[in-house]
Amino acid sequence: MVPVLAGNVARFRLTRPAKLSIEFDGDRLHNLHLFASPAGAAPTVPAGRNVVRFAPGIHVPPDQPGAVFAFPSHTTVLLEPRAVLRGKVALDRVTDVQILGHGIIDQPERGFEITYSSDITIHDLNTFSAAPWADGTDMMSCADVRVNNVFLRTSDDSVAIYGHRWNFAGDARNITITDAILWAGVAHPINIGLHGGGETAPEVIENIAFRRIDVLEHDEDDPECREAVKRLRTHRAHRIGGKHGTDRHSAQPKGATQPDRQQRHGHRLRKEKAEKKAT
Repeated sequence: MVPVLAGNVARFRLTRPAKLSIEFDGDRLHNLHLFASPAGAAPTVPAGRNVVRFAPGIHVPPDQPGAVFAFPSHTTVLLEPRAVLRGKVALDRVTDVQILGHGIIDQPERGFEITYSSDITIHDLNTFSAAPWADGTDMMSCADVRVNNVFLRTSDDSVAIYGHRWNFAGDARNITITDAILWAGVAHPINIGLHGGGETAPEVIENIAFRRIDVLEHDEDDPECREAVKRLRTHRAHRIGGKHGTDRHSAQPKGATQPDRQQRHGHRLRKEKAEKKAT
């Protein structure tokens, strides 16, 4: 998409709903995000179903240690336009949960943490995280999970799927991610099974599908992952460039400088220094 520039004004026309990053002079760190959702009625919820609705505005979880947004089984969660959840959505040992709407999950430790759960649907949501090791959607030992039409801008992995992770252990299967835009600041847009266990019993990860995925950023400096970076083709379908635009065949904006990379890699550099000091 190419805007028409006149002075300090950029004009462009959308012919369909879109989730966009608007950038000027190749600056991805001070961009404008535009989420143009389709107009229309709210999703239909069957009568008698448990419904949790978040109205426009900022919502925080209960004021208690480790507070998260948690929902029981057989629940539909609706985020109305302009609804913002300041906290992690945690689904633990539940089934038949739908999280729908046009809202934003902002500043969480992880946007969605799904553990030992099944029959989960996440549709038309957006997450932003900036803390170290703050993923977008983590799934540990889950089955039958559907994530569709999401924008995940994360400081760590955008989508992570595990059998074994931390204290969680078990199979992961039948997980589908479709029509997703992934922006991993310092890590991986997609991470599957990296921290596997299997010391006591084998674990299976199977029937995992990613369809129609756009990657806006994959900036990885871990030597073990550089080969994956070489094989990645960064897409620009959802990026609007300003004065100079971006280099279509590179994950680095035109004119990007070393301080830009240091800012994106800040938390990893601090972690490495702390580990060296500890040894």
